[in-house]
Amino acid sequence: MWTWTLPLAIAAVAFAPGLAGQFVQDDRVVILGNRVVTGEIPWWHAFTTTFWGRPFDAPPPAYRPIAILIYRLEWSCFGASPFAFHVGSLLWYLAAVHVAHRVARQWTSVAAACMAASLFACLPVHVENVTSLVGRADIIALLASSSVLLVLFPSGRARPTPMRVATAAMLYLTALLAKESAAPVPAIVFLLAQWGSPRVEHRHHATMALVVVGAAYTVAHGLLLPSTFTNDYVPDDVLAGATWWQRVSVSCWLVLEYVRILAVPSDLCTGRKYAEVCLPQGSELAWSALGMVFVSAIAWQCVHAIRTQRPPWLACALLAWMPFSALLFSPPELIADRFLLAPSFYVCVWVGTILASWPKLVRRTITGVWVVFQSSACMVYATMWYDDLALLTHAVVACPDSVHNHVRLAYEYASRGNPEEAAWHMAVASEGRRHFPHVWSHPAALAEQDTPVEQRLAHAHALLEIDIPEATWRMQLAKYLAGQGLHEAAVLVLPTSH
Repeated sequence: MWTWTLPLAIAAVAFAPGLAGQFVQDDRVVILGNRVVTGEIPWWHAFTTTFWGRPFDAPPPAYRPIAILIYRLEWSCFGASPFAFHVGSLLWYLAAVHVAHRVARQWTSVAAACMAASLFACLPVHVENVTSLVGRADIIALLASSSVLLVLFPSGRARPTPMRVATAAMLYLTALLAKESAAPVPAIVFLLAQWGSPRVEHRHHATMALVVVGAAYTVAHGLLLPSTFTNDYVPDDVLAGATWWQRVSVSCWLVLEYVRILAVPSDLCTGRKYAEVCLPQGSELAWSALGMVFVSAIAWQCVHAIRTQRPPWLACALLAWMPFSALLFSPPELIADRFLLAPSFYVCVWVGTILASWPKLVRRTITGVWVVFQSSACMVYATMWYDDLALLTHAVVACPDSVHNHVRLAYEYASRGNPEEAAWHMAVASEGRRHFPHVWSHPAALAEQDTPVEQRLAHAHALLEIDIPEATWRMQLAKYLAGQGLHEAAVLVLPTSH
């Protein structure tokens, strides 16, 4: 019994600090500002509006009615209580950990499944999924997706019955309607079927059924929703105009970066937009080449695993990551912590399988140390999501070259009546945007932490190496705030001569 409860206890302890958080960033739009969630309009409008409660022709193109309906249910029970919503997100995550544990147990030993679930339960890259209420959509999608594997392969090698195939198809549709990141499930099922099905003629029936569901969803999504992301100030599409080889190069580099933040979560933040990611040039090409070697190694491991009758878990992880690879389309964020939820599950199963073959004392020691380290990091990062100012201040320190983070922090400072800090961060963002789409790193990163804002503004030209008057920054910020409807904040940050 303890093998089933241990991962749940680890997850509960690691993410408990996030329960004290408020509604932050997109939570206000999706939950507080969505009339479907608040009950102002009928529930079925969750299927006729976007994730943001807007008409289909209004970007960004996110369609997640299942998540909206769950928010509405919680609102009807607890109202606008951030604590209740955070408890709900933690419970959904515990359910996902439990189902993931059961899936791992179908394919591995008791020890391997327990270690895999324990490692998965406390990864810091999941903090955004659990403590950000909007990030819950990823959790629901993973829960439904892993349930597909649970239904189709009840004992690893068992052939799925027609009833199980139909149930899996419904679960897959549920996952897609929770978040688009569930799209690779048919490919994952195909890989696992290569390993396990005893009769070739029945091997791919389940895959074909899931492909039909996915194709119908893709067609409907393309017809109903716009295909582009727009933003008045921040450049979102870093790969705009990129050639196919540049997209491949960036994607291979991203694989390495994902592995890095998975193993060493030293600078997690919400959204690493430009300039952390740029078109490959110079030294970046070397990292892209190394990423290609890494991807090739995963492909080789996949073939070797199938030939030796072992599940290709690393290939499943790569497939789960594929929607964020920039190969198929340009997502609004090429790197975001929350994208690793599904891929990290398959990585943890692979690691758990390896550890299970080691001596008991060694594997328990390594797992224990790793769980303590990762859980401690989770608890620290969870406190960053208490409110917008804490979150964005940390995001700027963790990802100082992100134009998007500086703009959002400027917005937050202006709304709190601190126009000087707002003007400074808008100045940094303005200079970063001026270099788009080339790589840029502002030399004032260290000055932000210790230098008073008045001195930063006074020496901004030297710090940022730009020749843009301060009045221009303030006018840009005022225009941005006015466009968001914050007219009083816009007046505060206007140049004194205006």
